[in-house]
Amino acid sequence: MKVIVFCCLLLAGLFVANAADCGGKTCSGGQVCSNDVCVCTKIRCRILCRNGFLKDENGCEYPCTCA
Repeated sequence: MKVIVFCCLLLAGLFVANAADCGGKTCSGGQVCSNDVCVCTKIRCRILCRNGFLKDENGCEYPCTCA
């Protein structure tokens, strides 16, 4: 159990570190960093959301998060 928690914390730390290195900006949860630019993620989820997926201020959809 401790190993799983450690791995999750490690991955979360890597994600935060990578987000801070995106051309001096932090990407939202609906974006990924590509060549120092935040772009909409191409991850798609096959769940039905009555009101669509949650979108950030740039119009990018948060993966698998209903609005």
